[in-house]
Amino acid sequence: MAMIDTAHKAPFGAISIHRATAWFYSAAESFSTWRARQRTEAELLSLSRSQLDDIGIALGDVIQDQPTLLDRAIVWFRDRRDAARTAQMLESLPARHLEDIGLTEADVADLRRQARVL
Repeated sequence: MAMIDTAHKAPFGAISIHRATAWFYSAAESFSTWRARQRTEAELLSLSRSQLDDIGIALGDVIQDQPTLLDRAIVWFRDRRDAARTAQMLESLPARHLEDIGLTEADVADLRRQARVL
């Protein structure tokens, strides 16, 4: 009985382009979120203490410790490391065990790709 190979390789450069566009999209989304937070904080700081009390917000709630770029980078690298460790453990399992937990070898390969640093 012949088997049909349904897995196709991605075109040359497609993965790199996908990673680059995903990175830019993520960066733009992070900047958008940061900018909205800055605008909201500026608006709240322009209110008087009595106005803040009226809406139930303390001044300390407005000024929060924002994670620095280094903090975010550390979290990003930890997430990648954890994904790589998980992928490594899953790769050591036989296909039937992966099937028992609802995963395929392709899912593990996707996790391994996500764990790679750009």
